[in-house]
Amino acid sequence: MSEQLAMRFQAGVLSHLEPLSSQLVPVLRRLLAHPFVPQVHHLDFEVFCEGFSAGFPVRAFFMDADNCEHFVYADGKAQYPCDVDPGLLKIQRVYSREFEKEFSTEAPELDCFTLAGQALVPWFGRCWNEAGGARFDRGAFIGLHDDLRRYDLLRQEWTQ
Repeated sequence: MSEQLAMRFQAGVLSHLEPLSSQLVPVLRRLLAHPFVPQVHHLDFEVFCEGFSAGFPVRAFFMDADNCEHFVYADGKAQYPCDVDPGLLKIQRVYSREFEKEFSTEAPELDCFTLAGQALVPWFGRCWNEAGGARFDRGAFIGLHDDLRRYDLLRQEWTQ
């Protein structure tokens, strides 16, 4: 796989993400302003890389100190501990399948899913900071689904 092609693909992904910043930042501000119950230890955002052409590929999870998803219960029903939709943005897609296909046709071995997710993480970190995330009083991380590596949104660096 050509490194230049991968870089070109990721630049294209960013060009599709940038216009979404103005929608994501206010959602993150609402999330950051929410008075979370003490049991919510940190936020964990996961990037579902196959989802770029079918909506917004990031989902928020509200985690406890044991790294388990936390819910609150009202009338015996589990609910998210925040009124912000965990799907964050309701959009049709970040980019079209044709965008991916252009690159995968040129280089079938190109892992568009992973490359797109890796391009999204620092963009999300910039949106997080613009929303005031540096002042968040709990932990917050983002990473690709089923990947052990996490990006610490407060420190703006990758952790293991």
